[in-house]
Amino acid sequence: MCWETHQELDLGALAIDLSSTGLRLERPYVGGRTQKMMPLQIEVPGIDEIMWARGETCFDTLVAVDGPRGGPLGLVRRTGYRIVLAAARDLRLLREFVFETYRMTQVGPV
Repeated sequence: MCWETHQELDLGALAIDLSSTGLRLERPYVGGRTQKMMPLQIEVPGIDEIMWARGETCFDTLVAVDGPRGGPLGLVRRTGYRIVLAAARDLRLLREFVFETYRMTQVGPV
């Protein structure tokens, strides 16, 4: 899970792709523009804390989808953020999570 802080509102989104330097979010499109820089709250799996970061928008697209996932307009907004500011501890935990997850998918559990 991830939350974007936009005009003092926390907007929930699902982090689809996660790397040590950024993430891609998906959420129902409800209108509005995406800011160039966005405060983010990232819930990293396996870590019992919320990571606070500032993300720079790399891309922002709308995709038509069927069902409730598309919200009232039948559209999903996909936005990629590059993490430009976060605590060194959080970045280290994120990097370790990403590398360990990758290792587990390549060689399986040890």
